[in-house]
Amino acid sequence: MPTTLPEPSEDLAIVDWSSETIKELREEGMYDEMIDMASGEFENHVEDLKRMKCKEREAWSSWPPWKVAHSIKGLCLSLGFERLAKYAQSIEKLKDDIVKDDLPEIIENMAKLFNESLEEAKSGGGEGK
Repeated sequence: MPTTLPEPSEDLAIVDWSSETIKELREEGMYDEMIDMASGEFENHVEDLKRMKCKEREAWSSWPPWKVAHSIKGLCLSLGFERLAKYAQSIEKLKDDIVKDDLPEIIENMAKLFNESLEEAKSGGGEGK
């Protein structure tokens, strides 16, 4: 039976432009490069989650969905992707309550939030802020 999953928070910024890390990366001209690298890493994490849909829960023992969410959270915090980081954290907190039937919704929400974050980051939404 699927878990009652948290909803992404609309109250948080998509990208936290006030983050000191983001400001430093932008000043050094490295933010776009970091975003490009993160895109590949995020896609790898989504593929991990997609593979889990085809496996029995016991096969998840070394790399369960909550650990994937933890990794995505870290990736997003380093880029200021606040809304996705908070959603990933809420998935991470579910730990072993996550079941295979939860994965499509988790993947859909994470992909949507990542794409929103990526779009805002690439548009330079925080220029001059």
